[in-house]
Amino acid sequence: MMSYQSTQVTALGRFLGTTHLDQLPLFFTVLTGDMSIVGPRPHTLQFDAQHWAIPGYRDRYRMRPGILCLSQLRTRRPHSDQIKNEIRYNHWYMNRYSLGLDSKICWWRLTGR
Repeated sequence: MMSYQSTQVTALGRFLGTTHLDQLPLFFTVLTGDMSIVGPRPHTLQFDAQHWAIPGYRDRYRMRPGILCLSQLRTRRPHSDQIKNEIRYNHWYMNRYSLGLDSKICWWRLTGR
């Protein structure tokens, strides 16, 4: 995976990455109804295949994936040792999701909490 500090990334690419504007095209998928603004982050098929057997992992498909998620704010991008924390946060969110909670998650993301 290439970091935004890599010399192979253009100045524009670095700017888009550090300001998260590279995520802007995801809003088109929200407009088409394929994604939500808040919900479990989608994973790659390879990541899904590696973690499919973990109890509770499949529950992420009960709702549309989101651009922002609670586990993203509370953990780093999941690695094998962190996947259980992500599952825990996703379950907590899925059992309590509401417009108010989604607003809080968006606010926490904007303020860096």
